[in-house]
Amino acid sequence: MTLLADDIMGWCVRALREVSCALDAEQQPKGLDSFDEKKLQRVLAEGIAGASGLVVLREQHFPTIRRTGARFSQRERCDLVILPAGARELAAPMPEGTAHERKTALWSGPAERERGAAAGEAYWVEVKVIGQVEYRRGVPVPNVQYSTQLIDALCKDLQKMADDPLIEHGAVLDVVFCSEASVAEHDMAVAIGRCMDRGLVPGSVRHEDFMLADRVGNRVCSVWLTTK
Repeated sequence: MTLLADDIMGWCVRALREVSCALDAEQQPKGLDSFDEKKLQRVLAEGIAGASGLVVLREQHFPTIRRTGARFSQRERCDLVILPAGARELAAPMPEGTAHERKTALWSGPAERERGAAAGEAYWVEVKVIGQVEYRRGVPVPNVQYSTQLIDALCKDLQKMADDPLIEHGAVLDVVFCSEASVAEHDMAVAIGRCMDRGLVPGSVRHEDFMLADRVGNRVCSVWLTTK
């Protein structure tokens, strides 16, 4: 099975929409926009796995990139990694050697090698959740840094994907909670333009909106998938 951005986008939107509808049906006082990033990552991982039958790993080390001065074992982590059909785990890259050696080598033996997927076979997804109104300590408050956070997050995460030579399939998934769809459209266009100014040219951009019950002022969930 070849993973396509359209498939991933569809699975993610369906998972988010289903949870939102369930909260509405239960007449919960808080909606989907009250979920923090970790909780939404879990919703997305379970939704993708349930719809596709694929293994979705969370908080996995990037194959090579790490913070300045950090050890190889302290590489930065990616929110979601979708493995190809039949794979149960990621093949661990070696800290030394050529790119080809890092791409194909495992710490473990032949049995693990058969199950492990190379970094270039998996689909790496960074997730960002940004709202015009956000919950802090359970209380909804206006997010005065909403636009800045949205722009900076997209540029930073696309840069991560570009910096790791072993990632062939990667994307940033922005889940934006806002008052109107036009707000997200405007701000994402600015964010994409800012990325291009920095030499980060997206492979493609997909987006889909669905309505939210208006609890705190966020009336739209706008989902954007920007590929590397």
